[in-house]
Amino acid sequence: MAYRVSNVNIIRRNLYTKKEENFNLTEKIVKSIRDYLENPTKKGLWILKINLRKKEGITNFIQEIILQKLEENQKKHFNQEDLLNASERFTFLFRLFSYLYFLEKDENYNYGESNWDEEDKLILSWINIPELKEKYKDAFDYFKENIFFEDFNSLVSNKKLMRIKDGFFTFEEDNFYETGNEMGMNKIFLASTDLESLEKLKNFYEKVGKIYSPEIVPIFSPEEEVFRPYFKLLEPVYKTFIDNFNIQRLFSKSIDEYNDENNFSHCISTIGLITEDYLTQIFETLFRDICPKGLTLGSLYDLIHKKINQKFGGDKIEKPKINLVSNLLNQLTLKKDLVSIDEILKLNKEILDYIKADDKFIYKTLESFSNKQENLSIFPPILNSNINELIKKMI
Repeated sequence: MAYRVSNVNIIRRNLYTKKEENFNLTEKIVKSIRDYLENPTKKGLWILKINLRKKEGITNFIQEIILQKLEENQKKHFNQEDLLNASERFTFLFRLFSYLYFLEKDENYNYGESNWDEEDKLILSWINIPELKEKYKDAFDYFKENIFFEDFNSLVSNKKLMRIKDGFFTFEEDNFYETGNEMGMNKIFLASTDLESLEKLKNFYEKVGKIYSPEIVPIFSPEEEVFRPYFKLLEPVYKTFIDNFNIQRLFSKSIDEYNDENNFSHCISTIGLITEDYLTQIFETLFRDICPKGLTLGSLYDLIHKKINQKFGGDKIEKPKINLVSNLLNQLTLKKDLVSIDEILKLNKEILDYIKADDKFIYKTLESFSNKQENLSIFPPILNSNINELIKKMI
């Protein structure tokens, strides 16, 4: 569907569903999201391909501390595997640097009151903060300048849009934590319509020694890859340009169904209901008539176009009438006097005019059967294509 967003400030306020979180995106970023939603294959995506060093860089620094503390606290029976795994996650990396930021603002900051995982809190309590800040000063400065912002959420998920300062990114579902090679690397794929967001993430991960041979590439195909983050980008913004409560409710339902891998068919059905609602509104607004009940989506779509072409399709093709020729011929037949040369010429002219009009009628009739592309539509080509694709999937 073609989406229209007029108020950039509204999108900035509502770009994430949780009221306490605010994207604060620039007008450029907002336009980038809107353009993607309107036509993903035309707008395309930027993909950051990362070879993740699981146990190197800052993770190695942290894990040495964990192993040392476990040795010192053997009697407390901490789960070594859980702690080491926690230290390798993107979430922990963001929480660690967020913690450094909070401590810089308030040296008495207590992360214990946060909803962070217990493993993360325990690891943070063991770290020598001054030593860490000195060792990774460049990374921390870069994090403060380019990643962190007031409503930054350190919880990394492959199910939603992730925010950074003046930007955003998503994880590609199927490639998240893709199995790496024997050298302890994982392949990670981050996506965004904003190139600068991915460049910031790449620079940060390089500064903490977590990635190897990163590459940022644009993709416009295959279609399934380009559409992968569509619902993640749609979910935070759809209420900003859809006022109808019922359609908002259906959009929310379709997103929930999409996120449930077992409900893709239900998601398509719900989107069909949304489309049907819109087509019904279009029918009744355009033709000032009650839309017939019980029509399938395909039948309603065809009916709209049939009525459009009937109403706005230009002059109708009318078969020429032979009445004038017949009348003249009858008059001359019934005439008692001799027929003049002028009367014969007039009859010949009417016959020739009729033959020309009849030829034109036949030609236009044949042309109307072959010229299907001239049928009128109120929808742009991309939307026509999308609706037809949806109709096929619902059959």
